[in-house]
Amino acid sequence: GAGAGAGGGIVGRVWGGASGMGTFSGGTYLSAPGPRGITPPEHPSAFHAAERTRVPDLRVHITFQRHRAADAAAFYATTVPGSSVDGRVPVGDGAELVRFTLAGRPFQAADSPPIHAWDLSPAVSMYLVCDTPAEVDVLFAALSDGGRVYMPVGDHGFNPYFGWCEDRFGVSWQLAVAG
Repeated sequence: GAGAGAGGGIVGRVWGGASGMGTFSGGTYLSAPGPRGITPPEHPSAFHAAERTRVPDLRVHITFQRHRAADAAAFYATTVPGSSVDGRVPVGDGAELVRFTLAGRPFQAADSPPIHAWDLSPAVSMYLVCDTPAEVDVLFAALSDGGRVYMPVGDHGFNPYFGWCEDRFGVSWQLAVAG
C-alpha cells in the first residue's frame, strides 16, 4: 500500500515482487524484480514505452460523495443513448463501485464515504457530439434539470449549436452539434 517512507516521502507499490508490484519513493524504485525478471528503468514511462504489448484499458472514474454513484449511473443510463449500468459492487460503509457504459464508453463511479473538501469541477466535462440540434436540446434539458447552466444552447461562434451545463450530481457536460 501507499504510506510515508523513511525519508518522509510517499512510498507506493507499483511493480515487481511476488504480486507483480514493487515500491517506489519519490520516483526511485526500492525493489528491482519486475515482470519476466526485467529490472525497472529509472523512470516508469521508459519501461512502458519499450515493453508495451497492448493498450491499457482506460476508464473515466468519477468519485461521488454522499452515496450518489449508483443514482448518477442510473440517471446517465436512462438519459444518454448507448448507456447502461453494467455492474455494482459494494465496497463497505454502504459505498459502491458502479461500472457503467456512457455513450458506448466504459466508466466507473465510486462513493466516497468520507466527505472531502473537494468535489467535482467543471474544468473536466463530458463532451457529447450530437447529430442534430433537436438531440442537443433533449439531452441538454435532461442533463441540466436540477443542475446549472454555464452556457445556454446557442451559437457561440466556435459551434453553431453548443451548450454547457452541470447535472444534478455535479458532473459538467458540454453538448454540441457535429461538424
